Parts: sequence; C-alpha cells; structure tokens
Amino acid sequence: MSNTLFIIIMYFAFLILFATIASLFILVAKVIFGFANRTHIANKNHWVLFLLSVVLLSLYYYNIYCNIEFLPKGYLNQMVSSPNGELQISTYNYSGFHLGLHFRAARAAVYNVDTGESKTIYFNNYDYDPYVEWMNNSKVIIGRETLDVDRDIYDFRRELKRHTKLPRQREHTCNLN
Repeated sequence: MSNTLFIIIMYFAFLILFATIASLFILVAKVIFGFANRTHIANKNHWVLFLLSVVLLSLYYYNIYCNIEFLPKGYLNQMVSSPNGELQISTYNYSGFHLGLHFRAARAAVYNVDTGESKTIYFNNYDYDPYVEWMNNSKVIIGRETLDVDRDIYDFRRELKRHTKLPRQREHTCNLN
C-alpha cells in the first residue's frame, strides 16, 4: 500500500473514531434523559451510525494489527538479489510518525523478477535497516530471522516475547573520495 493511501486511511479512521465517540455520547445522553422523562430512548439512526462506526473501526483495527499486507510501503533502504537472480528482497523503513504506529519499524518484501509479484515476508519493530543475506535461492537471513521466502513470514506483532535489542543492521560504507 502506498504511503499516501495509508495516511488517508489513518485520518479517515480517526474521523470515524471521533464520530463513534460523539454518537456514543449522544446515545448515552438520550438514554439518561429518556428514562428521566419516560419517553422514547433513541431513534434507529443513532444506533445505526454507532454500530456502523464500530464495525468500521473494528475492520481498521484488524487490518492495522493483524494484516501484514496492510502496511504502508515505507522508504526503500536496499534491494538484494538472490544468488540465481530470480528473487529480490527489498527492505523499507518507516521514519517519521506520519506513517502511523510503525514509525520505528522495518519491512522486507520478496519480489519475483519473472512474475512481478511481491509479498511482505518480514516486519519488525525497533528496526531501521536490517541486514539481508541470502543463504541459498530460497532461504534468507533478515535481521536475526532466517526465513524460507516461499512459506515463512516474520511479524513481530505475533511474537509472545518481543526483542528489545536492535537486530543486525546493514553496514553502511561511506566513500568520500
């Protein structure tokens, strides 16, 4: 997902959150005043608005915390080709809070050069520019994780014990000549 689309969806989710909170206050006020005056509690439109906004927020929450393909693209760090040249690992970072909750994370995607398909296989918190090394044509080391690009996915959000140390990072060489 592009960074711009992610930001638009994030702002839209904040608007829905505001509408949910506002409709909740309206419903609570109508219930309190309805019981005090012994009148009709609330009309259907308020309930529909409230329930619809709760469903939309639930969908957003699920995607932001459980769906690895919902992540913003991020900013490209490096691209590393497999030994046979058929696959390529691209690593991205999220520098800046404007990309949401993942402002200090890194993502890696495997790209099939022949088919043009790409899928995210690595997402780690407290990471910026993870080290990438191909072990063979299907296994790769990204940060501290060894992954089979055909079937493995590392997502820190699914780990019970989270690492607090920075994983191995790419070494930067600076040529000033």
